[in-house]
Amino acid sequence: MHAAVIDDSTVSRAILANLLTDYGLRVSECDTADAAIDLLHRRKEIRVVLIDWKLAPGGGYDLVRRIRTDPAICDKRIIMVTAEAGVEDVAAAIEAGIDDYLTKPFSPVAVRDKMDLLGVMAA
Repeated sequence: MHAAVIDDSTVSRAILANLLTDYGLRVSECDTADAAIDLLHRRKEIRVVLIDWKLAPGGGYDLVRRIRTDPAICDKRIIMVTAEAGVEDVAAAIEAGIDDYLTKPFSPVAVRDKMDLLGVMAA
């Protein structure tokens, strides 16, 4: 299984990528929304995308909406990674089209549980 981690923080990307790799997933990374759209168009095998809520510029919310309105990539599973766990924030992310969210700080178990829940763990 192949995942993408989209975050403008090198450290956050590395943490998630290492966890996902430890769980048997192949991982691609990028740091902007435009790079993410390009990556998803080039790498059709990506099944799940973890997007930082505070992704600059524009935010993860806008990236989710771009993915969901693009017929070529709208089938990806999306997990919003966020420190914003308020009801309004989660509702906005769900409205934009996320499949689930992961609250920072997260544990390795929480990441694995989200992957299991979405059925994207490597066999």
